[in-house]
Amino acid sequence: MAFPVVLECRGTPRLLPDGVDSLLGMVGMTVLCAALNILRRLSAPACRREQKALHDERNTAIQNKARAISGDITMLAVLLAAMFFQAFEGPEIPGWISWLLLGIVIGNLFLSLAMHCWLQRKM
Repeated sequence: MAFPVVLECRGTPRLLPDGVDSLLGMVGMTVLCAALNILRRLSAPACRREQKALHDERNTAIQNKARAISGDITMLAVLLAAMFFQAFEGPEIPGWISWLLLGIVIGNLFLSLAMHCWLQRKM
């Protein structure tokens, strides 16, 4: 599909009349989309099994726990970066960056507390 574009960029004379190369490109994209659609239909039973396993209650709990742990690690990294920027504040590192990072950590703390209270009330 990119063959005519490559030839055009290299300055090679066109092999096909005007419009035929774009027609071939459209036909190629149509064939590619049809092949992908056929592959999707053939893999539908496997996708249904994967969806069932993905939405299993135990698997959902494991995913939620993994997201919580990764969020805690990310917030710890942001807090350490803010402390580092605060300690080595100079002309190269503006002070507002460290305060912004600290604000993000504090905002995340309040958001997690609010979500915890809301989910406890909901359950």
